[in-house]
This record gives sequence, structure tokens and C-alpha cells, in this order.
Amino acid sequence: MDFTTVPVLDLSLAGSLTRTEPQFLPELRNALSVQRNAIQQAAEFFDLSLDKKLEMETVKSKHFLGYNIMASEKTAAEIDYNESIALAPDHPVPDPNDPVYLNVQGPNQWPDEAAVPKFRNVFETYLSVVQLLAANFTSLIAKALNLEPNALTRFLHSSLSAP
Repeated sequence: MDFTTVPVLDLSLAGSLTRTEPQFLPELRNALSVQRNAIQQAAEFFDLSLDKKLEMETVKSKHFLGYNIMASEKTAAEIDYNESIALAPDHPVPDPNDPVYLNVQGPNQWPDEAAVPKFRNVFETYLSVVQLLAANFTSLIAKALNLEPNALTRFLHSSLSAP
């Protein structure tokens, strides 16, 4: 493989699409609505006043989750002129005796529900769907490597499970 292009995978090859199309199409419609809802809620969040967004600024979370104000981050020593929000599947706060690297996992900061009423629910749904996709895709990678379908599961967080 030459790595000059992004490979395109036909996910229909993972199963017989002609046999499963009646089931697949409603699932695809649902996935698209989950993504559309997430995009809409993100737009509503970024439309909030700066003061509202700063209520959940990343510096208030030792888990690196929350809102990043414009120009607060760098990539390759260059300032990023964008604002962003970092969300992840919720995890409990690590125990103080746990290894320090586990602090990258923890609870999300969420915007004020009165300001963006559907935000949390929509993004919890989105993150759940993405976790399931990751688990399924990890299982397919294991099979492609001639391993048992769950051979790579131990590298995923315990809340993920491969089929």
C-alpha cells in the first residue's frame, strides 16, 4: 500500500447487504439523524455567548474535556484560530491512587441545560453510537488479521464490547 490516498472500504462486504438491506436502511437513516442532531446541537452551543461557553472551559476539568476558546491551542507550534469542544464517553473520576494517566478519562462538562436543552442527550446518544461502531470495527480488524473477533477488545475501554 502506498499511503498516498485514503483507502475506501466497502462496509457492505462485512455482510450480505442484499440480504440485510431492509434492516440496514432504517439503521442508516437513524445513524444519519444522530449525526444531523449532533451537528445541530453543536451549532447551537457555538452560538452561545462567550460567557456561557466559558462556564465549561477545558481548564476547569483535569480530564481535558470541555470548551476551548479560540487561539487557546497550538498544533505544530502554530496557534489554532478555532474554538472547539472536547467530549468523550463519560467515565467516573479516577481514584487518587490510580495511575495519573487515567485522569484523561472522566466526566464531561456539559453546557447549561436551559441554554442548550437537548445538547447532553444528543451527544450522549452520538457517543454511544460511535462507541458501538468502534467496537464493531475493531472486531472486523481482528478478523482481517486472522485473529479471534474479540482479540483486540482488551485494548478498548471496558464499556465497549465487540459483537
